Amino acid sequence: MRRPGDAADAGQYRVPAGLLEKLMSAVRLEFRGEVIPVDPADPVFGGPPCQVDGCTRTARVRGICLGHYHRWKHEGCPPVGDFIAAADPDLRGHRALQPCDVPGCGYGRRGEGLCTIHHTAWLQAGRPTLPAWLDVLPPRPAGGPAAPCLVSYCGLLAEGETPFCLSHGARWRRAGKPDPGEFTAACDDHLPGCERLDFRRLSGQLRLEAQYAVQRRRDEARLRTPPRHVSQFIGALARSGVSSVLDWTEQDWRKFPPLTGSSASQARALAVQARREVETLCYGTGWDVEYPRDAWRLRNLGISAPHAHVCFGGISQDWLRELAKRNARWQLAGGLSSGEVTGSARAVTRLGTFLDSAGITSPAVVSREVL
Repeated sequence: MRRPGDAADAGQYRVPAGLLEKLMSAVRLEFRGEVIPVDPADPVFGGPPCQVDGCTRTARVRGICLGHYHRWKHEGCPPVGDFIAAADPDLRGHRALQPCDVPGCGYGRRGEGLCTIHHTAWLQAGRPTLPAWLDVLPPRPAGGPAAPCLVSYCGLLAEGETPFCLSHGARWRRAGKPDPGEFTAACDDHLPGCERLDFRRLSGQLRLEAQYAVQRRRDEARLRTPPRHVSQFIGALARSGVSSVLDWTEQDWRKFPPLTGSSASQARALAVQARREVETLCYGTGWDVEYPRDAWRLRNLGISAPHAHVCFGGISQDWLRELAKRNARWQLAGGLSSGEVTGSARAVTRLGTFLDSAGITSPAVVSREVL
């Protein structure tokens, strides 16, 4: 899949077969997994702990984790200090599920603190006073050893024909009854205090490219990047339909709707960085790489400047394009600014357009009178 790109990058690449092998060699084992746990102490993807006492999640906003931040907003944004002092460290969906109140019954609660069978029995008995009624009940009979719920952190017993307790079984059915192993992994992914980089939405070379970009972001250690922004980046790649980040230009990635909002600025920057990093891995850097191109990427020549490219693609005459390149290289070597060099290239491009319109096809015909 390819979209129209800008003049600087469009049509420059056909992704070579050797890129996959380079990625396989470059992506280290620690970044090769489908789901990568994030160490809270990681200088790029981690962060300080949530200030709510007992919460092990990473602080992301106002000194608290995202879960407590959403609870703080739901409570009307009280003074943060007061909220932190009074907040429960447990988050909704992660509190330990309580078993049936009948002594010895390890199944989940249906109502009134009772499991399905004991709740039904209580209704049939005419809703007697629970404390006294519970004292005379035997534990729920079982046809054999009851299996624990498949979710690793759940202490309840599995219900019926499912491998899950009552609550997790209901959640599994609402999710469309996915593969139990995948559902369990998804539950584990959202354990409190455990942020993850999840690449499962990607496959093949595109996944390796995303992992390589994340690895490079980590190695540079210049910009703190919360995992939610990496998730935005991965989600955009998954929705793009491309097989490589090189299929689109940098401008294409900047204009891709999932990456255009103000909340997607870090994900957008990561997509652009991914393209640059993969491009560099694929083709290398330096004059041998850049000189034959119709658009020189100054960053790959070690030049950091506001003008990222010097473009020669609009010059239709081969001889004039070569002269323009030689002149631009001489200007850069002489210390001229990138703005002056790109301006000169644009002037030669206009000259080429004029020569075309005048029917001049040879440098021998170009005279002072023509100019």
